[in-house]
Amino acid sequence: MKIEIKPSSNLSAALKSEVVHLCTEAYEEQYEAILDELGPATHLLGFMEDRLVAHALYINRNLQANDRSFRTAFVEAVAVLPVLQGQGLGSKIMRAIPELVSSFELAALSPSEESFYSRLGWELWRGPLFYRDLDGEQIETPDEQVMIYRLPQTGALDLSCRLSCEWRKGDIW
Repeated sequence: MKIEIKPSSNLSAALKSEVVHLCTEAYEEQYEAILDELGPATHLLGFMEDRLVAHALYINRNLQANDRSFRTAFVEAVAVLPVLQGQGLGSKIMRAIPELVSSFELAALSPSEESFYSRLGWELWRGPLFYRDLDGEQIETPDEQVMIYRLPQTGALDLSCRLSCEWRKGDIW
């Protein structure tokens, strides 16, 4: 599988349509509106013989652990065509991310399958999770899970402290 990296502003309409189709099949839900809500992103596109078979993207978010802010590469839309799942394509896409986001202070995601990400070095956040509403108030999100990936600039980090993200439309985490 060959991986191409493209900012969302460089996706042609046809390629964006392929991404939507792939994510819709993988997640079994219509993905166009979700992709649009995420805003500007960097896409990792996995191709086999000119066919898009795997995808992930990351966006810039601000996560706060207690009083420390982290410029975070938040990973979303990790998807592999259902007929090709289990062949290592998702792992290959995910292994490319740490090098691409090394200028960030942290990488994070909301896992659909914790075991998939943990074997790739992602760690489950054990502390309480919150989002910061538009007034700056912190609202707890007890039903959510977040995993982080430590990057060279992460430094010491207590995974049992409070972690918050900014509010956004759609899925908070």
